[in-house]
Amino acid sequence: MIGEYIYRGLGFPIKLESVEIIKVRGVDVPPNINFNKLMKVALAHLVGYKTKLRGSHIFFIRSYFELSLEEFIKKFHLQSVNELKNVENDKSTLNWAVEKNLRLYILTKINLSNELLESYLDLFEERPTGGEEVIFSQGECKYVV
Repeated sequence: MIGEYIYRGLGFPIKLESVEIIKVRGVDVPPNINFNKLMKVALAHLVGYKTKLRGSHIFFIRSYFELSLEEFIKKFHLQSVNELKNVENDKSTLNWAVEKNLRLYILTKINLSNELLESYLDLFEERPTGGEEVIFSQGECKYVV
């Protein structure tokens, strides 16, 4: 049977459309998920996510890049492990500057495309204008701000 499936294995729901679904012990299961590809697609989506990232998103990102609590707080300049735990448990959120740095970190770690860069830049209300041009380049993708 081909259908829609909500996958929750990354800590937040991802809707998979037009996937083959089989019943295993009475439960619908998609048998052929490429989990590496799914995780990269989820990361790409989170880069351009239009609202603040939730704790489950932060936990997934930290886990995907195999960052310990201590490594994450050092890399993104958080105050303490407790601050990060509160974020991951949805008791607080990252400040916007840290969250933008996290999204840029993702962009530098996964294959960058023009579409991903545009999604990230769309998060800003105003893009910088005038002044000196800065060219952001990685592989074939170049963007002039």
